[in-house]
Amino acid sequence: MLLCMRTYFQGVLPRVVGSPHPLERLPDAELLALVDRRVDLEDEPVQRAMRTDAARKVIEALMTRATTPLALLTWVKEVAESKQAFADPVEVHATRWQRARYALYRKAIEATLKLFAEKETEGIDAVPSKELLAAIGDDQEALRYLQSTEIVLPQNFWDPTHFVLDPSAAWIARPRA
Repeated sequence: MLLCMRTYFQGVLPRVVGSPHPLERLPDAELLALVDRRVDLEDEPVQRAMRTDAARKVIEALMTRATTPLALLTWVKEVAESKQAFADPVEVHATRWQRARYALYRKAIEATLKLFAEKETEGIDAVPSKELLAAIGDDQEALRYLQSTEIVLPQNFWDPTHFVLDPSAAWIARPRA
């Protein structure tokens, strides 16, 4: 029924799209203030743990990878709740997170991350589906896996011709420049 309603409304209602307004990355000071405000809501022991030099160092490293505030907060939570917490570097946490969520298609994931890293150096965020498929060896099943696990997201869900790296998965990629 949902598919039928979607198809019906897609065909019946005109879709008006205004000018897109890309959101810029928040400055580091605002990102830190956002994390600090969130930490202020926690109990005193958690606040103490989150305000150590080790925690601040990891949070600052996470900031270099975060493209959205939600991604940063998600990663800080992931690290803070892990066994080693702030004792491990970001790369260790990111690798553990990747292994826990993306157990299959390791080569396709690595090829995808490499492709997006190359495109980022060119200032390109969205990759055409044909180019993404070529990078993963024209493996349609791997592309479905990348989408279903939300490593990549269609730039436009109505017309999925280009894909972007999901901001919440971006910490498994190399740090942003």
